[in-house]
Amino acid sequence: MPLIRTLYKLLLLIAIILFGVVMVTLLLRNTMPTQGAGSRLTQLWHRSILVTLGVELKIFGSRENANVLFIPNHISWLDITILGALIPTHFLSKIEVKNWPVIGYLATRAGTLYLERGYHHATIAANSTMRRALEQKHNIVLFAEGTTTQGSPRKFHGRLMQSAIDANSLVQPVAIFYPDETGHSINRKILYIDEMHFLRSAFTILGLKKITAEIYFLEPISAAGKTRNELARYCHDRVIQIIDNKQF
Repeated sequence: MPLIRTLYKLLLLIAIILFGVVMVTLLLRNTMPTQGAGSRLTQLWHRSILVTLGVELKIFGSRENANVLFIPNHISWLDITILGALIPTHFLSKIEVKNWPVIGYLATRAGTLYLERGYHHATIAANSTMRRALEQKHNIVLFAEGTTTQGSPRKFHGRLMQSAIDANSLVQPVAIFYPDETGHSINRKILYIDEMHFLRSAFTILGLKKITAEIYFLEPISAAGKTRNELARYCHDRVIQIIDNKQF
């Protein structure tokens, strides 16, 4: 039964991905405005993936609408699809993703912003690109930990939050939690950490009958008059408060 379920979901996902290629080719031009057919269909596309995977979303709080830098904790690649379903947004990603087959094309056409790590001016260039998007009243999701974790958030880095300060944006922390059957521990089958291969993680998730994801949109803060470190500490403190209360 788990094998049949996995194969069935895999076939549906392939069809959804192929539809996504057609959709972004026709409707998107390397951007993601907060309104319009392109953004609505992109959110619907992400939601169809969640339905296929059996993801049940539980939403707490409300998100801001435009010119917002969202700062979530990062647990799994599934975070991206969940936030993409809930927010018309750009994501910031490492430049290597741009060259991934199919996924790189989808990401780029849907407005993903890229960080070229490893050279001196990478942060300056990324902040400039993010600032321009925010000034156009677009949204950005920034995983400020820089990597996925086992559920307990690491330090949030503030260097890329300069974009929100320069664009006079709102910054909204977002807590993501995948509870297990008890509701008080992380579902370890969702984790995508260390040297885990993507296909191993994907097939593990495909084999699950149901996944619960809790998304907490926390109190936003204006970036005006704040420093990068103040914004990073604020977001980290709000997120870890939720996560610590969930795990006991």
